[in-house]
Amino acid sequence: MQYGDHGVDQYELKSLPSIMTELGHSWIDLFKMDVEGGEYEVLPALVTHYKALEQKVPITQAQIEYHHSPDSPPMDKLVDTLNMMEASGFRTFSTEYNIHGAAWNYVEYSYLHVDNLGNVVSDDRVSE
Repeated sequence: MQYGDHGVDQYELKSLPSIMTELGHSWIDLFKMDVEGGEYEVLPALVTHYKALEQKVPITQAQIEYHHSPDSPPMDKLVDTLNMMEASGFRTFSTEYNIHGAAWNYVEYSYLHVDNLGNVVSDDRVSE
């Protein structure tokens, strides 16, 4: 996958599952993502991957920066992505506007992954 065509370098991207496999990880406690507008492609791909495997997304807490600028997808794409995260068990516990020098909007969402009873989802392995 390639991302970026606004006069910046192009980089080969790897999927989160492939990186986890390379590193021997099965779970992520804290996942932070700021991919400059790519979140509207990356998050649905991530959720779809684990849904196809009938597995929960292996993340306990996620912090995502959503970008909305004149070059961004329409606002309904943001709403669709937020609804998808909610439907996948990610509950928002904090939002913060990032207004530092931006002519457009960046919003940071912090999520906890919960099950149907509201319990925090985490790796089943417990270290002693």
